[in-house]
Amino acid sequence: MQSVPRFQDDMAGGHNGQDVAMTGSEPTIGTLIKQLGQDLETLVRQEVALGKAEAGQIGRRLAKDGAAIGMAAGLGVVGLLAVTTGVIILLGRALNGRYWLSALIVGAAVLAVAFLMLRNARADMQRHALVPKETIATLREDKQGAAREAREFKQDLTTNPGRPANRP
Repeated sequence: MQSVPRFQDDMAGGHNGQDVAMTGSEPTIGTLIKQLGQDLETLVRQEVALGKAEAGQIGRRLAKDGAAIGMAAGLGVVGLLAVTTGVIILLGRALNGRYWLSALIVGAAVLAVAFLMLRNARADMQRHALVPKETIATLREDKQGAAREAREFKQDLTTNPGRPANRP
């Protein structure tokens, strides 16, 4: 019987990580690449889960702000209609029955207040982060870590081309 060298056996798919653990020998390149693929898959899944959680948080915050703006607008319209009518009538009487001028003055004042309310609401929404900052930060860290691991792996291969990498 002819024995097949370990490296060729690994390339053919006949070797797995359990054999390495049982024999106590160093993992082969094929085993390391397989483990790297599994680790990257797990990492991507975790990043996607983090992104979903962060997006949900942002969505809830936006929904809360949007509901507050909607309620403020609804209540404001009802109150302004009643107050506006009273103010137009009072001012029209003070202007000797020129209710059109009274309505114009009151309408301009109401529009100014509405503009200020809208500007404040937009500023409040802009203060909240609309991007998943944690996910972006961890993805950058993962990218740097993967690049570092690739450099180290390449260096191990170039300095010891005949041996399997000394990686855990």
